[in-house]
Amino acid sequence: MLSKFNVSKDLKRILKNFSFLSLLQIVQILSSLIVIPYLIKKLGGDVYGVVVYCQSIVAFLGLFITYGFNITVTKQIAENSSDLLMLSKLFWGTIFLKTFIFFLIFIMLLISTYIFPFLGEYREIYILTYIMHVGTVLFPDWFFQGIERMQNITLVMIITKLLAVGIIFLGVNGQSDLLVVPITFSLTMILAGVLGVFIAVKKYQMYLCFPSYDFYKEQLKGGWAYFFSTITANSKDYLNTFLIGVFLNYNAVAIYDLCNKIVKVLVIPASMFSQAVFPKLSREKSLLFRGKVEKVLMIYGIGIALFFWAIPKVSFSSIINGLDFLLFSETLNMFIIMVPLLCLTMSRGVLLLIAFGQSKLFSKSIVYSVLVYLIGFGCLYIFDSINLINLIIIILCSLIVEVICSSLYGYRYIISKIN
Repeated sequence: MLSKFNVSKDLKRILKNFSFLSLLQIVQILSSLIVIPYLIKKLGGDVYGVVVYCQSIVAFLGLFITYGFNITVTKQIAENSSDLLMLSKLFWGTIFLKTFIFFLIFIMLLISTYIFPFLGEYREIYILTYIMHVGTVLFPDWFFQGIERMQNITLVMIITKLLAVGIIFLGVNGQSDLLVVPITFSLTMILAGVLGVFIAVKKYQMYLCFPSYDFYKEQLKGGWAYFFSTITANSKDYLNTFLIGVFLNYNAVAIYDLCNKIVKVLVIPASMFSQAVFPKLSREKSLLFRGKVEKVLMIYGIGIALFFWAIPKVSFSSIINGLDFLLFSETLNMFIIMVPLLCLTMSRGVLLLIAFGQSKLFSKSIVYSVLVYLIGFGCLYIFDSINLINLIIIILCSLIVEVICSSLYGYRYIISKIN
């Protein structure tokens, strides 16, 4: 009876955090999707493409700031949820580390804008957009995910995102208001970070403390594998944006970004479900439970892909005024293939290799997928075949390789040994 009660309690907690994580991610991405048609209309497709291009480069730099903390620190917090001293050390130590990385990356970005002309041309936009990462440093989503109390920051993010959308609609009326976009996103993200820290300190007594040097060294060492995996995995996406801007045009950048955001919205439930069950899998390491999670993820991924292919793409015509509709339709159809593939990478990568303590194998899978991407791009360059669709095809091929590698590693080093 007690066992059934504990299972029910665990399930309720997982579903509750899954709901809040999903809502948080939906708000974050939908807020961007809401303003896209407006910004394309007011700024024009090419100028909006410039904004997206700058945001993509700055977002990639943000991966260095978050390091591997959103997985490694979340796991440590989940394992030490009853130790207030350890939680405080993890909380403030992580913020201090992210602050150090923030300034280091900022100096490098600033220097780069004076060395490389294509960066210097839009120096103001890069700097104003990068300030957003002050919020990245402060926003403790990893902390609340670890203690499984996501409702505390979901409301904060909803309020700040709605505030950002309101300011954009009121403050951007033409190309002369271009700088309003990065300023708005940066200030609202900083506000979210400040409020998140306030809640953690006030409600959960995360008193200020200064961890030892060894603590920082251990965190950097422990997060390296996931950081490397995150950088290599996301490098394909961000590199694609960079290459589209270099070899094609900013209009194509805008199309790629819009399709990418649509897919991210579709993947949110699967991603948040994975994050919600990750603490439980890290503690219990149950293959049976992971198998059930994978079934749910695949049913969702395949179902969403089939459903979305059936939707007439003309229904999107109202939100892409100023962009090439035919290219958008073809690009979106290719992007949808990523949904079930991304669900598999979550299940076989994060929920198997990382949750079961095989982060290095996860990194290897990512490295092989990136190598396939780079080889594919090299072939496109040699044969002068670089276009939007071909760049997406090589990303799909790299995702397939990642799934195959994760599956093989998972069976050989985890499943076969436990069974």
